[in-house]
Amino acid sequence: MANSTIRGISIKIGGDTVGLQKALSDVNKKSGELSAELRQVDRALKFDPTNTTLIAQRQQILSEQVKNTSDKLAQLRSAQAQVEAQYKNGDIGAEAYRAFQRELETTESRLRSLEQEEQRVDNTTKEAKNSTSGFSNALDGLKSAGDIAVSAAGAVVSGLGDIANMAMSAAKSVTELVDDVGNVGDKIDKSSQAAGMSAQVFQEWGYVLQRNGASADSLASWMKKLNNNVDDAVGGTDSAVKKFERLGLSVDDLQTKSREEVFSEVISSLQNMENASERAAAVNDLLGGSATDLGALLNQTAEDTEALRQNAHDLGLVMSDEAVADSAAYADAMLDLQSAISGVKNSIASDLLPSVNEILNGFTGVVAGKEGAEKKFTEGVENISHSLAASSSKVGDIISVISETVVRTIPTITESVSNVIESVFSTITEETPTFAASIGDIVQTIARSIARNTGTILNAVITIARNIAAELPAVIYGLIGSASDFVQSIITFFKSSIETAAKALPGILSAVSAGLLDELPIITATLFDRITSTVQAILELLPEIIPTVLELVSGLIIAFAPQLITAVITL
Repeated sequence: MANSTIRGISIKIGGDTVGLQKALSDVNKKSGELSAELRQVDRALKFDPTNTTLIAQRQQILSEQVKNTSDKLAQLRSAQAQVEAQYKNGDIGAEAYRAFQRELETTESRLRSLEQEEQRVDNTTKEAKNSTSGFSNALDGLKSAGDIAVSAAGAVVSGLGDIANMAMSAAKSVTELVDDVGNVGDKIDKSSQAAGMSAQVFQEWGYVLQRNGASADSLASWMKKLNNNVDDAVGGTDSAVKKFERLGLSVDDLQTKSREEVFSEVISSLQNMENASERAAAVNDLLGGSATDLGALLNQTAEDTEALRQNAHDLGLVMSDEAVADSAAYADAMLDLQSAISGVKNSIASDLLPSVNEILNGFTGVVAGKEGAEKKFTEGVENISHSLAASSSKVGDIISVISETVVRTIPTITESVSNVIESVFSTITEETPTFAASIGDIVQTIARSIARNTGTILNAVITIARNIAAELPAVIYGLIGSASDFVQSIITFFKSSIETAAKALPGILSAVSAGLLDELPIITATLFDRITSTVQAILELLPEIIPTVLELVSGLIIAFAPQLITAVITL
């Protein structure tokens, strides 16, 4: 779609003067319709990638879109000379001219992308038609690759949808980022001054010490000890002079070099000392007992240390002196702001305290029944109301100034946000053809690879089938033999079990018969007694059971009579 900024550009077509936007309206409308139809076809192809009707429709739509975009580009190129002349004559502004140039470049890029896509579709269609035995496998691979491409595209679209949320989070994080950097820079400023070093050198040594298991927090104490030794040596103290001479540093060196340069020279000289005992003594003499933390650093070479100092710059870890100064100023400004807010709070509280005291004293007097207490209490309430009104006016003035400032800066903020969004989407739009081309290349490569390797795949399948067929008889014979042995074992087991049971059965029956004959009188008598007692109990309960049964039957008849009658009639 044409940029709305070109609305102010008019051109002559066949003797008539028309707006460029209007002249492009037909092709823009047609482009939108084709794009919408192409998206519908792509969604349908996602579920049925091998549908020949949909593939043919996609190819036809792409061809129409190529022709439509080519027509638009031709119109823009025919108007280019007129637009450039209008810009040179001052008839149109620079913004409109740049908008026209962007429209021209975007249309050219879109046409190239569409032509490449059309060519890829043609190539894929031809290769698909030429495929024989590998055709179905190629389509399966193409479908999988297409799903990957769709998923990737969906992830991109989802990411675009999250840009607004990211922007809101970024807006909140900017304040936190500034505050964090400001606090870090302020700490560097204070610590470097305490150590007697520049901010950048302090940060370099901080990174070097961190890489060697130490901390920059010790630099201040080391530098204090070193500075005292330098002062003593420059002042002529023999013991101090000898400490530095052991490292190859003269008094002239100490006078001409800065203290941070002296520290660097001392570290380098200590690293070059081979005798561990002498080095430990020198470290203790010049930097203090806490310098034992320097063990890992002193085991390196001077070249390694310089490389680490440079690496701190390469990694962006070293803030410039200006940035550190700005951070310190930021910390001071924040402290001033907090102090100012505290001052306003204290001022308001100071104005209110006398009135509060009057209210408290008056209320105490009212409770105690003192004369005049009620009046004092009332005056306190009136006075605190006046104080609150004055304080509210002061706070209102502050809020008013802040609101006016915010309102004045809203256009600038809006423009900045708009520029960021425009830049992001412009970059995405520019990269879309490259992304689409990459996805197309991936799909095409996978399809070709599958088509080329169809023979290899089939040979592998055939080889596996042959191997299985060759081993199948042996497997079957083995299974038959195992099954035969298993069945024979079952038959033998049952046969032996039946023989054993047959041999034991007469004895078992004889024993059971003898036992039954012996116990028959007792069993008969017991059974007769149980039957007699049961019948007698039933006869005794019969007068009580019969009314209950009759009542139950009557109740059931009354309850279910309507349903029974209805069922009979229905039948």
